[in-house]
Amino acid sequence: MKRRKAAVTLAGAMLTVVTWATDAQAQPPPRPVSGYQVVTSTQVQPGSSLSDYQLPCPGTKHVLGGGYDTEGATAANSVDARTSSPTANGTAWRVRIDNSNVGPITVQLFAVCANTAP
Repeated sequence: MKRRKAAVTLAGAMLTVVTWATDAQAQPPPRPVSGYQVVTSTQVQPGSSLSDYQLPCPGTKHVLGGGYDTEGATAANSVDARTSSPTANGTAWRVRIDNSNVGPITVQLFAVCANTAP
């Protein structure tokens, strides 16, 4: 980390301002993406169940984001998402849904995928 010092004159008084900036090499450069694609899947989840879903990106693409939507809940707060996150290897989106309804619900999963440069 490089430390840069700058002197600033304000109304005749000399102030010393110290700022820190990282070397350009210490920060990874932005990774370009191509092949942007939104992958979806619809699942029916039984009532009174806890289910894990994984929606993989096609081929060698990596997940940039994701989420879920539910339909069919009969009571407020009867569906709880316990997890909505990328998998550890970054190639799929994971959702864990707790359906406390007596009946089934429809769960739609979304994964935003793209090719990323190394």
